[in-house]
This record gives sequence, structure tokens and C-alpha cells, in this order.
Amino acid sequence: MTPSFSKLPEVYQNVIKFNSDRGWHPTSHDTASSVVIEAAELLELFQWQTGREKIDNKDPEVMHHLTQEIGDVMIYLFDLCELLNIDFVDAVDQKMRHNAEKYPVNKAKTDTHNEFYYSQKKKYREEKK
Repeated sequence: MTPSFSKLPEVYQNVIKFNSDRGWHPTSHDTASSVVIEAAELLELFQWQTGREKIDNKDPEVMHHLTQEIGDVMIYLFDLCELLNIDFVDAVDQKMRHNAEKYPVNKAKTDTHNEFYYSQKKKYREEKK
């Protein structure tokens, strides 16, 4: 299924209007916390799988739960962007450019054991100190 990205601005505006219509004005802290909480609920759907198992995307109940949790995460991310005046499309675009520099195709594509990925993560953590 190809996502309907053309509807993204409309969906974003619907999320903002939903909160506004209800007089909801959460803080950025509460909203960021909600992103993590909802992401944990999404991760919970994968709990106890070995990593080789796949979600049964033929099971309507499983897919309903996944869809609901992904929706929650996206809604809170939209809310957070609105609260902090961040253009979510620009944020993704900037991060993708950063990732392209950090993980060049010629190194990342041949990295069958993720050694390059982990070395980059380690380097990043050391630079943060």
C-alpha cells in the first residue's frame, strides 16, 4: 500500500484543529512524554518476538492495534512540531541529509554485520561527551 502523502498537510491541520476545538493546550514536555509512551505501546505489540518473526499483517485485529498506535505516535509528533514551531517535513529532510552523510551507501550497503553502523553510533556518542 502506498501512503497518500498528498493528504499530509490536511491530516496535520486536522490534528491541530482537533486540539484547538477542545481547548487542549498541552506543554511540549507532556507531548514529548506522550510520544514516548505511545511508541512504547507500539513496541509492546512486538514484545516477545524473536526478531525473526513477523507481525501477522493478515490479522485484522493485529493490524487495527498497530494502526492505532502508529496513529497515536504521529498525532503526538504533529502536536510537538506545532508547539515548538518545527516544520516536520523540513525536520525529516534535514535528518535524511544528515543520515546520508553519516551512512554513505558505499559503506553501509556492504555492511552485512552492521559493524559500520555501530562504529558510527559509538563515534557519535563519544563526540557528545
